[in-house]
Formats: sequence, C-alpha cells, structure tokens
Amino acid sequence: MFSLNCWSPSGGYAPVYIKCPPEPFVRPPFEKDNGHAKLGQGESTYVKEKAAQSIPLWQKYLENVHLESFSIDDFLKPAKEKGGIAALTLPNIGFAVSGGSVRATLFGASILDSFDSRNDKANAAKVGGVLQLANYAAGLSGGSWLIGAWATSNFPQISTLVPTWRLTQENEIWKWNVVKHFMRHRKIVKKKHKAGFPTSLVDGWGRILSGHFINEPVDQVQESHSHQKVRPTNSPPRSLVSSIRT
Repeated sequence: MFSLNCWSPSGGYAPVYIKCPPEPFVRPPFEKDNGHAKLGQGESTYVKEKAAQSIPLWQKYLENVHLESFSIDDFLKPAKEKGGIAALTLPNIGFAVSGGSVRATLFGASILDSFDSRNDKANAAKVGGVLQLANYAAGLSGGSWLIGAWATSNFPQISTLVPTWRLTQENEIWKWNVVKHFMRHRKIVKKKHKAGFPTSLVDGWGRILSGHFINEPVDQVQESHSHQKVRPTNSPPRSLVSSIRT
C-alpha cells in the first residue's frame, strides 16, 4: 500500500496556497529542437520495459488461438532479434472505455475481464491474454471510474474488484446507509470552502465516487484499497485529466 498524501500539501482534501516553483509543473509536449511530439520520461520507460517483457505473452497468446496460415516464429522474429519494441517489432495495443456513468463502468469492466488471461472462460474463448498484451488503458467519465479503481488496486482481475463496489446493496439516495455519509462528505468539502476555494456539487459527488470505487479513508487523499501492492518497475504511469464545469 502506498500513500498519495505527498500529492496534497494539506495532507487532506482541502487545498492550500503554495509558492510557485521556478520550473513549470507540466513538461512541454514537443521537442525543443525539432518540434516533434514526445512522450514523458516515465511513459517512455514504462512502454519500453513493458514491450521488452511482452514477447512470451505474445507467444503464449498466439499458440492458444491457433491461427491458420500464420507463422508465430516469423511474427516474433523481429522482436526476438531486436527486442520487444512497441509499434516497431510488436503491436502497440490500448483499451479505451467510453463514458456513460456507472453503466459504462460495469460494461467496461465486463469487457476488460473478457480479455484477461486470468479468466478461464476468456482463455477457452481464445481471447484471454489480449489485456496483458495491451500497453495502455484509458477511460472517459464513467469509464475513468473503472480505470481509476483498477489502477489504484494494482490491476487485479476485475472479478475481485466487483464485490467491493457493493452492487447488490440497497443504495437509493433516501436509504439510511447512503444518507448517513452525506454529512461526512459535506464536512470535508466545507474545509475547502473555508480555505477560500469555490465548491460545488461536483466536490461532494467526487467524494462519494472515490469512497465507492477506491475505498478512500474519511479525510485523506490516498489509496487504501485492500488489493494495493507495491508497484512493479514496469507499472504504467497513471494520470487523470478532469474538466471543471461552472
């Protein structure tokens, strides 16, 4: 388990003012000398290490699907000779989960699980393992809830996450097991307001979602899911981009 408190200067949800650093927080998206687009160092390292370890995964997957008139040796020859390189000697695969609130979360979860080599039914259908071949996974809106919950839990099999989402629990907004949390979230959001920052319904909604999908503690900005483990060296960098509606 690892904490994200270092990302929050206040150690909690309420933001605080800090002195601007001399260097920009965000790197320029283009090379200074030629103007070409470039990946960040963390992403470049991840893709390189992930692709380098993907040759056995490709071998196993292709042997399982039994393609006709297809030579696995010829397909993997460049990767074995030059090394696994995404988009050069090996395909560069990514999954994208659409938006659509909780429906997108659940539908996307079923799709990811359907391509997971840890799912015996997926292997029997000859699609298991595609998820392990992918270098990227992205989600929009409800899809990002899935990707966020999955990433902060260190990418377990989706079926192990579903029970923590309490899908069969009564959760109508007037039910006590839901209402009892409203004042707690309001108290936490109020700290942001007292700090001099604007608040809205989005703050409360975000707090509720994080508690539901990431099992966030009462007043901490940290990952605390029971599945969280130490990140491997080739674990993908995780980013979340959000837009604010006013």
